[in-house]
Amino acid sequence: MPIFSIDTIGRGGSKHSFEGEYEHETNRHGEIWRYSIMSQERPTELFEARFKTLGDTRIRVAVIDRHFLEEFSAKGIPEALFEHVVNLSGRTLFSSVGDGGAKEMTTDFDPDGFESRNNSADKMWKRLVAANRAQYDGTEDRYVFLANRGHD
Repeated sequence: MPIFSIDTIGRGGSKHSFEGEYEHETNRHGEIWRYSIMSQERPTELFEARFKTLGDTRIRVAVIDRHFLEEFSAKGIPEALFEHVVNLSGRTLFSSVGDGGAKEMTTDFDPDGFESRNNSADKMWKRLVAANRAQYDGTEDRYVFLANRGHD
C-alpha cells in the first residue's frame, strides 16, 4: 500500500507528524479510500478512516475511528487527513448524514454504504465549523469540509 504523511496542529497549537498507509479501490459500490495510521505505543492498534465517493464531485467520510487511543486524541488528524483526501481525490468532502437521517445507500451489502453520523462525529464537525473549516448544510443534514485546495 502507498504511504502518506500528514502534519497536524493539535489542541493548544501543538505540532505533530503522522505517517500511514492508504489504499484506493473501485468496486461495484463505487470508489473507496482507506487510511490507517499505526500506533507507536500499541503496534496492533491504529487510527483508521474510510471515505466513499458520492457521485463524480463529492466524497464522504464513511468511518473515522481513533479506537480510544489517547495518542491520536486532540492532534488535529481529521482536518489534516481531510485536506489530504480532498487534494488526492479532487472532490469536495462531506460528512455522512446525522443519526436521525441514517439511510442505506445500496441494495446489496456495502459496509461503507450505510450512512450515519454519531455524536462523536457531530462534536468533531462542530469543532471544524467553529474553526471555519466546515459548514453545515441543513438541507442534506451534512457538513461540508472547507479545504485549502492545493495545500497538503
